[in-house]
Amino acid sequence: MAHAIRSEQDQSNVRALATRKLTVVKGGKATKLVAELKLNPRAKIPCHRLPFVGRSTPKGEFSFWNVPMTGGYGGGCDAGGWLAMFMLIHLREQSQSDMAIPLLGQVASSWLEAARTASDEEFDALQGQAIGFMTRLSPWLMLAAREAGRNLDRVNQKEVLLKANAGLAVSINGEIAQ
Repeated sequence: MAHAIRSEQDQSNVRALATRKLTVVKGGKATKLVAELKLNPRAKIPCHRLPFVGRSTPKGEFSFWNVPMTGGYGGGCDAGGWLAMFMLIHLREQSQSDMAIPLLGQVASSWLEAARTASDEEFDALQGQAIGFMTRLSPWLMLAAREAGRNLDRVNQKEVLLKANAGLAVSINGEIAQ
């Protein structure tokens, strides 16, 4: 892994930060929270093994971004960047699977869903996580576009823009809006 944590001290610091106990105060009541993500190696579906995928609480609904919205914007950027490494490894390992194709869209959808009910502090952390995640993916996408995207030179950009605008004009019922 190109971004491996090199020294034992760095690994120890990361472990200490990743498992630190946080005190969250809401409405004058303090609660302990452990900010820790885990791999899910026994999950039957490969993408469910990722540390950011799982059941969210308190509803127990499944989420493709089940990450505590803590750490503020800066901590979110760091966490999101490191979690993107798991996405890249997963995409490489699952490159022959059609199930990997919609995963990034499902992650983005989960970000939007989480943002609906987030407090200002949680939103800052979530925004940092999304920025960090996408920032880590960007150089990989740039490399893929440069090395494997020769067909992109033949894309008719006006036609693509027309199709994008047509998608924006579709109403809830699937009809073209007037």
